[in-house]
Amino acid sequence: MRKMSRTCISYLSTILLLILLTGCWDNKNIQDLNYVTALGIDFKDGEFIIYTQSLDFTNIAKQEGASNKVDKPIWTAQAKGKTIDRAINHFFKSNQLRVVWDYVTGIVLSERMLAKDLLANIDSLLRYPEVRYTPWIFGSDKPIDSLFTTPSLFGLSPLLTILHNPEESFKQDSIIEPIRFQRFVYEIREPGLTLLLPSLSSSQKEWTRNQKKSPQFQIDGVYAIKEGTNGGWFPSAKIAGLRWMTPDTVQTFVHLDRGDKPLANLSFSKPKHQVKFTFDQSGQPRFSISVKVRGSIDELSEKADMEELRKRAEQKIKQEIRDTYQHGIKKGIDLYSLKNYLYKQDIQAWKRLSANNGINLTKASLKTIQVHVKLNHSGMYRIKK
Repeated sequence: MRKMSRTCISYLSTILLLILLTGCWDNKNIQDLNYVTALGIDFKDGEFIIYTQSLDFTNIAKQEGASNKVDKPIWTAQAKGKTIDRAINHFFKSNQLRVVWDYVTGIVLSERMLAKDLLANIDSLLRYPEVRYTPWIFGSDKPIDSLFTTPSLFGLSPLLTILHNPEESFKQDSIIEPIRFQRFVYEIREPGLTLLLPSLSSSQKEWTRNQKKSPQFQIDGVYAIKEGTNGGWFPSAKIAGLRWMTPDTVQTFVHLDRGDKPLANLSFSKPKHQVKFTFDQSGQPRFSISVKVRGSIDELSEKADMEELRKRAEQKIKQEIRDTYQHGIKKGIDLYSLKNYLYKQDIQAWKRLSANNGINLTKASLKTIQVHVKLNHSGMYRIKK
């Protein structure tokens, strides 16, 4: 009798546990969801306009075999509202599927959006739990809906483009460092720091497909965000000095000429820099920059010894650093965030200057620039040292 009672109790306990177990009754298949992969924000005629890019799940998955590498549709949508949150609410009205924001890997802000108070207007993005802090973020003066339909190379997934994965391009030619949303939110609040937001565009000059021009993404400059708003756009050609002040520079190139003839092409990586400052008689800071970098010789067009190449490289890097600084000063922008070095290293001086007329940077504020170049090897060729 006792054995039967124990058996009954065991059966009842098992049944009760099975009832309490969670099931998959509310599970949705991947094809029944709208995966947003990129978000764009514009402002026009007193309203915010949001743009979204969505992909078929089959286009996100890894494709194998040439026969599978065919163009897949890229879906874009737009909606308007008095705030970004209201625009997103309007976007929901026309959606046929549940929207998933967890896979957003690219955010694009228009030039009109950058002219506004960014922190105040992106408040809804910071509060929305599904939008992570990991997407790459860009500014652009191009129509966002056109950017979002830029094709990828070789029929691969659009997730393998600079919009979603700028690191691969930066590793090969480190001119402008891409940034994530997390860094954007941090740096826009940091005292004395100029946020350098990469600008995204598309170019039809380089690539063709079946003799027809094929637009491809490229980063063509930076927007200097000063005190939460856009302080101006700087093209890549005007900011070559930034790469020497970026510790994460993976690979960058210097072309040396002797007169009007090519002399050598050098490649460099992982520059190290230091910023020091003193104060002049008026109490304003005077900054000194020192840079150390190692490189190698990729190509030698004329005879030259290592000493000549080293000195020419040092002179060119020094000039790039000074030219970039002066391009910023002309627009009232501290491209190297020199003020932030003062804030971190001498907070008392920062407070004193802030209480008076502030820190007034001029061309003379960058007192000295020292560059030390070390060329490690020259490939298969021996060069006289």
